[in-house]
Amino acid sequence: RTITLASSAGFCYGVKRAVDRAFEIAAQTSDAVTLGPIIHNPQIVQRLQDLGVPSVSSPQETHPGQTVIIRSHGVAQSVYDQLDGRNIVDCTCPHVARIHRIAREMTEQGKVLLIAGNPDHPEVQGIVGHAKGEVHVFQDEKTLTEILEKLRREGKTEIAVVQQTTLGQLLWKNLQSIIEKYYTNIKKFDTICNATNLRQQESVALAQKSDLMIVIGGRESSN
Repeated sequence: RTITLASSAGFCYGVKRAVDRAFEIAAQTSDAVTLGPIIHNPQIVQRLQDLGVPSVSSPQETHPGQTVIIRSHGVAQSVYDQLDGRNIVDCTCPHVARIHRIAREMTEQGKVLLIAGNPDHPEVQGIVGHAKGEVHVFQDEKTLTEILEKLRREGKTEIAVVQQTTLGQLLWKNLQSIIEKYYTNIKKFDTICNATNLRQQESVALAQKSDLMIVIGGRESSN
């Protein structure tokens, strides 16, 4: 039998950067935690815990002077504020940090921000937490249509849209076509990560030429 390994297999840049930094810190200090699982990979999370770097779920579980690692998904601005007095090591993926800047700048300019993504995902919650004005999250056509109808009734015309970095390209294409029916001058930012695009394309190609395809990874991951 022939086994083909995807060329894109393994951690993307942002995740590898966060994981490597977390293990560096584990070797340097005995008083460190990650705010949430460093990535959606239970084996890596367990290894860090065994090294004395457990995962906590909220800033309230940390204490002043402690090293707190911000995971690759990023967090809301309010979380940074709650971590005052801690040694923050920010491992937010640069692609996600870019969306934070867009969210802040667009809403500061008075634009309504639309986020295509899972409202329950920590990355999306972090993006929402950097917006300074009106923001709406959607991941299906029905929700998007309801939002656009509401904005049109209210006469809102200044609108910007970003996407969760791991959003599926086919889903985004369908959602984008709906947006264009309502607004032709919307400010669109392409924020789906290139690593996600590559993996999706390679998955299609492998599935077409293989009898069976196995995806190895954490079940919580949006990838």
